[in-house]
Amino acid sequence: MAKITSVTPISEKHGKKRIPAHSIIFEIERENTILVPFDSQLRAAFYQKPTRNAEDKKSGQKKLDMTRSNDGLTELRFPWWSQWIEIPGQLAGYVLRLHTGNTERSHIILDDAKLGAFFVLPKDLGMSMLKFKAIAHPTAPEKGKIDELLQQEVTISITPPADGQGTLIEGSDE
Repeated sequence: MAKITSVTPISEKHGKKRIPAHSIIFEIERENTILVPFDSQLRAAFYQKPTRNAEDKKSGQKKLDMTRSNDGLTELRFPWWSQWIEIPGQLAGYVLRLHTGNTERSHIILDDAKLGAFFVLPKDLGMSMLKFKAIAHPTAPEKGKIDELLQQEVTISITPPADGQGTLIEGSDE
């Protein structure tokens, strides 16, 4: 599930020709393992195993860990952190599917989408927010449907290019 927080019509220049496009910004809240593809050390930099405070030790009360993280990195190292962290890089050639109904025909399928402007925000309880921008070329009817989804949550799926050339960060070894 992703929330569409911004939809902006844009014009791309392809040679001398102008092509209409849409810039769509998504926000997703997921387990902090979503940080791993961006940098294998990012998760450990912002999360640690939960610590017990003195009051919990006296009462014998343990903190309840509601996340599915196998290594226990669920507590923020810096609880005061409130800034989005920009992750450089861009993905091209992806298929972005917005599941807008119960049938395949009702979905919006955007081929050759460019994904970029990645930002992450570490949250408590082992959760992280991911924000990213998708640039796509929807048809006129699809544009109207996308505009109506603004500020709503929608199920999305992102499929890498068939040639396997998509990498998360340009110049990445992974």
